[in-house]
Amino acid sequence: MARASRLEPRESAERPDYDEEARKLFAALNLTPGGAANDESSRLHSYRNLDIVWRHPTTGARGVQPGGFGGMLGRLQLRHGTCVHGLDFVRRAGAQVFIGNATASSQKGILQKNRITHIVNCTSDMVNALEGDPSIAYYRFDLYKFFATLDLRSTRGVLEFFLPVFQWIDAAVNSGQSVLIHCLAGAHRAGTTGVAYVMHAADLDHQTAIAACKRCRPVVDPIGDLTNLLAQLDLARQQRKIPASHPAA
Repeated sequence: MARASRLEPRESAERPDYDEEARKLFAALNLTPGGAANDESSRLHSYRNLDIVWRHPTTGARGVQPGGFGGMLGRLQLRHGTCVHGLDFVRRAGAQVFIGNATASSQKGILQKNRITHIVNCTSDMVNALEGDPSIAYYRFDLYKFFATLDLRSTRGVLEFFLPVFQWIDAAVNSGQSVLIHCLAGAHRAGTTGVAYVMHAADLDHQTAIAACKRCRPVVDPIGDLTNLLAQLDLARQQRKIPASHPAA
């Protein structure tokens, strides 16, 4: 009974409509309802169909400098992977993780140009546009589920919630395959999932990972409870690192 009482506020809370938030973003950027990026959105707002937020530290291109975020990401480039920009990098690099929108997830040409073979769909209802294509592997990570399964006043279950998608992405990039994490706009659901993966892969706290991903893709925006979700993931990761205390002799 105590557990049901603790979860009641989460279960009764109204879930935000992230598709509507995406449509608001498209309107603000003067895009079509589908949200496909164009030259103007890229030039004026740095809004592209997809952006690299992490690259595998051993399969990535040697000698390519990160896209920014000061010396911190320059150091992370050697140890954990980092964000970079530019087609030249994509042509020369190995496995990478991208955050992107519906357009990126549905156009084979975009996927092929960026050598993406694995797609994480962070929505509950968007179709896997290339389902059945033997060159594309899918993983559906319904971020909405955290509203029903997690109580964000504690870290209980948060790490377990993310571990399966982390492990799926890890398996892909460790084998040299690039991954796209997407939702409708590549801002809220995919943005949050991408930040969570960067926390995991680069061993970053949630605030640093959010800032780093926003540097790579400015529309990344873990709104509302999504930031709290990342904060609890941060705490859960820290707790996992702390050795269990032993009773005094």
